[in-house]
Amino acid sequence: MKTKGDLANSKTVPLVSQAPFVTKIRPSEEYFDVICLSCHTQETSQWYKVSWDLTSEHRLCASCYGQYCRSGSNCNKCHRVYSEAIVRQKGRQELLASGTYESGETVQGYPCDYCDGNIIEQEKKRVTTQSIAAPGVCYICKTQRLDTCWREVPWKTGFQWCGTCRSRYGGTATVCGNEDCLKIPVQGELKLMKLIDLDEGLYECLACGAIAKKDIAKKCRTAKKLEKRQGKCFACGPTYSRRWAALPWDKKFPALVCHTCYLLYRAYSGRCLNMNCRKIFKKCEIAKMQKVRKIPGPDGNLCYPCISCKSMTTVIESV
Repeated sequence: MKTKGDLANSKTVPLVSQAPFVTKIRPSEEYFDVICLSCHTQETSQWYKVSWDLTSEHRLCASCYGQYCRSGSNCNKCHRVYSEAIVRQKGRQELLASGTYESGETVQGYPCDYCDGNIIEQEKKRVTTQSIAAPGVCYICKTQRLDTCWREVPWKTGFQWCGTCRSRYGGTATVCGNEDCLKIPVQGELKLMKLIDLDEGLYECLACGAIAKKDIAKKCRTAKKLEKRQGKCFACGPTYSRRWAALPWDKKFPALVCHTCYLLYRAYSGRCLNMNCRKIFKKCEIAKMQKVRKIPGPDGNLCYPCISCKSMTTVIESV
């Protein structure tokens, strides 16, 4: 039987999980530990979805993700990603072998250097020649276009209009009666037009002053006005926003960003990697950051320090 002294001198042995890597991102934790599915590294702050299985809960480090984007090759068992150079070398050595999946499906590939699996190469996307769009001249805007889908003008047999004019008409159902003008106003312009006859749907054209007619029977497309909802933005904290979106860099992470932060990241792709900061930068803030000396960033690359906490960021180049 152990005495109190023996218990005090004994070392606590931590429990080690038998799982080779973390398989789930825990929503309750602000920051989570992830191990790369390919190289099993933890030394990165930037994680990507598994390219060959987007539904997987595992993640790839930036190095393995970039390498797979270039080579499209990985082992079917240990998931190790291989570079193009190694795959070409194995091809020259004619090391092609056969293997099987757990489902029993037979597959051919080069033998893996880390297990008894096979290196699977992603099928190259078949290059298909797109049919060249038929050229034409729009009856409304008089422009010749190739990048549009032509439709016949409902009130003018034998004439076509482009997708842009068709979309504008779907919002107001109004067109100028002057053949030299034929302006289709947007909803904001329709509110400014002088009303001549409400029952007949007659307005005065803003461009030429002629009579523009609105198809009263047509149900126009209306823009739904969104109300601001309160929520906690992953980047800027509690705020109000009309739109909320998943994180652009990891859509499966259980957090949302407000519409302002979403647009900023889509425009400049600059954010702080410190989980206690998580700031998404404006263009003027990135310009100030670029006047400071770079620091070591994720995956060994140099980056500009955060303007708030001086931590690593995704800003590595000029905007």
